[in-house]
Amino acid sequence: MTSMVEHGVDAGSAHATGREREVIAAVAEITTEAITDTKLEDLLSLVGQKLCALLGVTRCSVYLRHANGSYRGAAGFCQEAGDITEAVKRQVSGFDGDLFSQEVINTRAPVVIADALNDPRPHRRTMTHWDVRAMLGVPLTFLSELSAKPVVLYNNSFDVLAWSAPDALKLTAPPVMSEKVRATASVRQALAELSVSTPSAIVPAQLAVGLGRRHLMCRMVIEGKQTGFLGIVEVGRSLEALDANIAERGATVLALQMLSERRQIETEGQARDDYLSDLLRNSRDKEHLVRRGPQFGIDLTNPHVLVRFAVDDATDRLTASAIQSLVTRTFASVMSISPPPAVRLPGAVIVMVRLESDDLDEVGHVRDHVSTIRDRLSGDLSLGATLISGICRTPVDYPHAHRDLREMGSVAKSFGWDERVMTLDELGLFRVIVSSGHVKEALHFAHSFVAPVRQHDDGTLLATWRAFVAADGKVQATASALDVHENTIRYRLGRIKEIARRDPTSLDCLLSAKMAFQVLDLAGQ
Repeated sequence: MTSMVEHGVDAGSAHATGREREVIAAVAEITTEAITDTKLEDLLSLVGQKLCALLGVTRCSVYLRHANGSYRGAAGFCQEAGDITEAVKRQVSGFDGDLFSQEVINTRAPVVIADALNDPRPHRRTMTHWDVRAMLGVPLTFLSELSAKPVVLYNNSFDVLAWSAPDALKLTAPPVMSEKVRATASVRQALAELSVSTPSAIVPAQLAVGLGRRHLMCRMVIEGKQTGFLGIVEVGRSLEALDANIAERGATVLALQMLSERRQIETEGQARDDYLSDLLRNSRDKEHLVRRGPQFGIDLTNPHVLVRFAVDDATDRLTASAIQSLVTRTFASVMSISPPPAVRLPGAVIVMVRLESDDLDEVGHVRDHVSTIRDRLSGDLSLGATLISGICRTPVDYPHAHRDLREMGSVAKSFGWDERVMTLDELGLFRVIVSSGHVKEALHFAHSFVAPVRQHDDGTLLATWRAFVAADGKVQATASALDVHENTIRYRLGRIKEIARRDPTSLDCLLSAKMAFQVLDLAGQ
């Protein structure tokens, strides 16, 4: 691929750091565009636009090599006219009379023409038609191989991310730069001084006893941040001047690749977050949601639950995306799954968890995992109550589950359930009370219902009544739970009937007691 920029270059006097930021920003925009569904000519036109801005030129035309060896116009941009792709597509370069393009192609190096109208190398009619006064031709090619030596990619902590070596060397492990070498004062200084003006350095500069082989190190920078090192190791052959060019260009290519991968992950993650938001808000039709789900790893034909972590926005130091990522990574670690879909909302993180089976026992297993996850997150996040929805089986279940979680989240905050992990099924009839808005009345009812027994008891009768209700009114199960004789339970139930003036074994009283004890338990009273 060849790019030609025309009509004079204004080098300017911008500081190197400012220029670097401009280049990185341009590359980031181009890379982001490249990983979407952009047409090739639109992408190349954007490249031309950025080149014009960075180099201070009027026009940029991009030519692609075809199978027959000719170079045809593919895209173009002009500062005055904007996109000139259609006009450039009618152009051909590299033909017999175009000595300028042939020189760029043959030398594979930039070629500058200061006086395009009088220089014999460019095609005169083309120069006249486009009113070209000065021109720069650049071959946009990449090195196909790095070096006949081992290459090691490190992160900032010098952990090995990847490595490669010629087969002839028969290496079974990466020839890393040892901690002893990195601790040497001269090596530390050389690595610290790597910059735009000093992109690479050989360390140690001279071979010394105990320091082993030499490494040509190049600093990698992505979006202005130092992200690691690329090293070429002196094994088999001595380091040469060419290796510095290889390392520097290789570092640039790898940085662009890593940036592209990062942008792709961010783009895909944002798309999945948007999908989950649509699902929770019920803003899309059912068929659309079911059809799009698999592209995000979500099969809505499987049962799921929603997990709501209340997060204090005011005290957490992490960004919203960092909080969401921390939560999903912890889910993946604890449950041995891929990071689940999640969305960060004001005051909460909602996570969508797939169930292995459609039953309450599976929800119980998820609850156990969530308790472990919450314990791990509590050291990094300021968490409130953690709630788990009922089972969602169809797309229409998710908006209802989300609404229930939001309502119960507000209640949990008002009751101070900050340390709890609860399923909505555990709340039972209390959810009906919440939806009706009569929480205070429910608390008054619960206290009034048990008050007579509480006032005439040392706690034994009230504990028996709670156990009896929990055992669904079964005397034998209650006796077993309390480790007493069944007749003891019958005697105590009789005392409760006498004091409260209601039969604790009747269905109506069982339901009322269940409600009262649940309200008191949830209120922590």
